[in-house]
Amino acid sequence: FSLRAGNRDIDTVLTWGFPNIRYWSHLATWLLPLAAAAQRSGSLAALPLVKGLFVLSGSFWWWILFSTSARGSALGLLIGSLVVVALFKRDALGWLRSLGVQFLGGSALWLILTLFLPWSFFGAAELREIDADSAGRILLWREAWEMSLVNFPFGMGPQSWLTHVVLSEGYASSKPYGHPHNMYLLWAAEYGWISVVALAFAAAAIIRSVLSCRRRLRAGGCDHTILAGFTASVVAASVHSGFSAVLIAPASMLTGFLVLTLFMSTLRPPYLAVSLSCSISPRRLMRLSSGLALLTVLVVGPFWMHEIGRYYQDNMEDRLTYKGQGSIYSPRFWSHGDFPRQLVED
Repeated sequence: FSLRAGNRDIDTVLTWGFPNIRYWSHLATWLLPLAAAAQRSGSLAALPLVKGLFVLSGSFWWWILFSTSARGSALGLLIGSLVVVALFKRDALGWLRSLGVQFLGGSALWLILTLFLPWSFFGAAELREIDADSAGRILLWREAWEMSLVNFPFGMGPQSWLTHVVLSEGYASSKPYGHPHNMYLLWAAEYGWISVVALAFAAAAIIRSVLSCRRRLRAGGCDHTILAGFTASVVAASVHSGFSAVLIAPASMLTGFLVLTLFMSTLRPPYLAVSLSCSISPRRLMRLSSGLALLTVLVVGPFWMHEIGRYYQDNMEDRLTYKGQGSIYSPRFWSHGDFPRQLVED
């Protein structure tokens, strides 16, 4: 349809499902490693037709990734693959082979659909350029770094990226965004470096669990494809989070929650026998748990409601500096960068 309409710029009409390239690339980062794992795992993958559909699906994902030149996703997938090879070595060859087949399929689709066909129809093809610069991210990272040092190590508080007084001169003259395109610097700026350190401890524990699970699989002579795919997906998303809003964009956040949940379940031993000797009766234990839950709600509830009220007031103030398209106002969570209140002079 694009070619019939005389459009050579293929990437502008790709149905990636979102009005922004970054949101598409977030999902590609999470799901492309899993598409490779699905190609050779499970009973359905043994059927030639199903395996062919997996290959075709993964190839189309790669084609769109090439056509949109999503740099963060490409870098994340590359590092995720290298980490899997380093951790699993020969046991990762099956997953890596599937990923390579889909990668080559996507390359072939790109050559045919994005390059050859437009050239055949119009004598030229409009290819999306790959930017070599930081796309303004350095100024955003510097601002987030300055913020993280204000109340070190506890940060400036939730939503402070959108409401704080500008600290660095470069950010004041840059294009406003709703996040600094680096999840770790965003957390350090708003919740402090203490939150990043806690995340590092959790990551170290997960790496230890991955190595332990790998040893169990190797001892049992089991296939490593599923574990390799999920490991590559999580590592790729973690790397991509250093360059984009992978963990706060709604579609990516929901997808990532599912992927992380399944990933953690694969690290769990298949049979976990636990013997508990407890003198507390089930009814008493239920009452104790209910009491603790009620106490938590009574203590945390007022603070929670206060923060909801503050968020509402901030949204009302944001209406005065809303720069989105049209007159339809939407909350800041859904319209990143449309509320540069901190850049507006009094």
